[in-house]
Amino acid sequence: MRRSLLLRTICCLMLAAWGSGCNLLSAVAYKTMGPAKIPAEYVPPQEPMLVLSESYHQSNDLQPFADELGSLLQKELEVHKVAPLVDPTKLAALKAEKGRDFEKMKIPEIARALGARQVMYVDLQECSFDSIDNAEVFQGSIKAKVRVVDVATAETRWPGVGDGHLFAKKTEYVRRDARDTPLLVRNMMLEDLAGAISRLFYDFKPDSEGGRGEPD
Repeated sequence: MRRSLLLRTICCLMLAAWGSGCNLLSAVAYKTMGPAKIPAEYVPPQEPMLVLSESYHQSNDLQPFADELGSLLQKELEVHKVAPLVDPTKLAALKAEKGRDFEKMKIPEIARALGARQVMYVDLQECSFDSIDNAEVFQGSIKAKVRVVDVATAETRWPGVGDGHLFAKKTEYVRRDARDTPLLVRNMMLEDLAGAISRLFYDFKPDSEGGRGEPD
């Protein structure tokens, strides 16, 4: 009798799951396995990649932020083994060697000089703060375009259309105090942007709170 009751209960649960679009099974799977894996938008080939971050046609004041973003992105891509990366010290040495002539070099030319076959190119277009008049609060804004360039053909491998994938974000208004300074918020914006860019190029599983989680 108990066995019959158990079987009937299981059947009812299975029918209920099918009738509701398997919501019950989905809930159980989420509870036991966590959120579903998010696939990469583009998987670069495993060949030498140069990370090149600059502020193209923008104020020179943005270049230090672009350099910091490039360094953070380099670390993210390295941790997740997106591709073999060119040593950033080689890029710094090339800049020092070429001086002002470096600004005239095309992306593929720079890459070939460093032995890269693909370039993750980042154009940092904005990294700024806005304040409300007579209020001790401010808001950060950051914007960049990203693309992957084939060195041999000088063509964009990713994205398939346009001149790059646009990232644009504003922070919430933050009260200016000893804990939340513009410098701290700027660093957080650059770190978040580096993470957001890198996540497009590897499969990852978010954690239960919606965070980045770990690569799958």
